[in-house]
Amino acid sequence: MRSQQQPQHVSDVVPSSSSRGTPPPNITDSPDHKQFDHHDEDSQLLWVILIGLIFALIIQSLAANLGVSTGKHLSELCKAEYPKYVKYCLWLLAEVAVIAADIPEVIGTAFALNILFHIPIWTGVLITGLSTLLLIGLQRYG
Repeated sequence: MRSQQQPQHVSDVVPSSSSRGTPPPNITDSPDHKQFDHHDEDSQLLWVILIGLIFALIIQSLAANLGVSTGKHLSELCKAEYPKYVKYCLWLLAEVAVIAADIPEVIGTAFALNILFHIPIWTGVLITGLSTLLLIGLQRYG
């Protein structure tokens, strides 16, 4: 014999705030509130990345315009115009910018290797670095 259940209405399951005399629970009162904060942090990080990419595009566009109008690239003009200590500071900043741009690529490749082949992240970073060095070494052979 089958038991038949009658469908329950939402008002039967969740009492209204007027029947209890208290306001409905706030989202911040729930134990999952940290989950909502996590999404806010992700969206803030995405905005920072977007702004950084926009600035990089602007700088690259300005450097390209400089090269087209003068026939020299940015480092040649900096070498001709600035004193020695400024040139070294600019060189150091350029190296830091290249490293900062390469880190997400290396970590992204390591995560991809982890997802595809279940390789640990640190091993994926090592494999990515070694493959980069191998490709740089093979460039001299054509």
